Amino acid sequence: MEGIEIWAHRGVHDRHPENSMAAFEEAVSRKVTGIELDARLTKDGELVVLHDAALCRTSTGTGPVRRRTAAHVAGLRLRKGGRETGEGIPTLEEAVLRLKRTVRLNIELKCTHATAAKTADRAIALLKRHLISDQAMITSFSKAAVIMVKKRLPRTTVGLIRLLPCIPKELVGIADAFVLYHRFLGRSMVSRLHRKGKRVYAFAPSTGGPLRRMRRIGVDGVITDDVDLAMSVLRPR
Repeated sequence: MEGIEIWAHRGVHDRHPENSMAAFEEAVSRKVTGIELDARLTKDGELVVLHDAALCRTSTGTGPVRRRTAAHVAGLRLRKGGRETGEGIPTLEEAVLRLKRTVRLNIELKCTHATAAKTADRAIALLKRHLISDQAMITSFSKAAVIMVKKRLPRTTVGLIRLLPCIPKELVGIADAFVLYHRFLGRSMVSRLHRKGKRVYAFAPSTGGPLRRMRRIGVDGVITDDVDLAMSVLRPR
């Protein structure tokens, strides 16, 4: 029995660039529950796997992703510790094709209010095309994107991300799951959401104390930057 779910936040990126295929494959080798990755639109409407709105921190590119074509992004290389690597920026489709038979995916849609509909539409089409609408989880800070995905793909688990210490009542009904900052989570909030049939995922507990606390308060899973530590704390042999 698996027990608490362990999700690799942007893959396992202690040695590899975050959100790279190498980081994802490393996560698969560690036997995680799943991989959390980020997807955002290019200028010409391709979903690429990148966390930041701008290219400069994690790649050899500059400027906003939304102002660069998919072909331009494909020619860039990811950085690790400020140094260029041989890893490219994968498209979401490339990541799905490589990973869909080996690990569960938590695809975070990175979008603004203005781009929510187009981002969700592209993600929906991709999930349908690759027949994984009932296997992947779609999460986002965007209420509009979450609602749109759930309406068109009712079998897909959708999660709303909240990094604030409360969840307004009107938001509880729109998602199947909530991704919440671990410092704001307590047993009462987890129990309240469970009573309403929601799953609860703790965002980024990556040291021993917070990981043990997440287990005590009963979260369904953790999205962590330290997979090895999470495994040793939450799934001791």
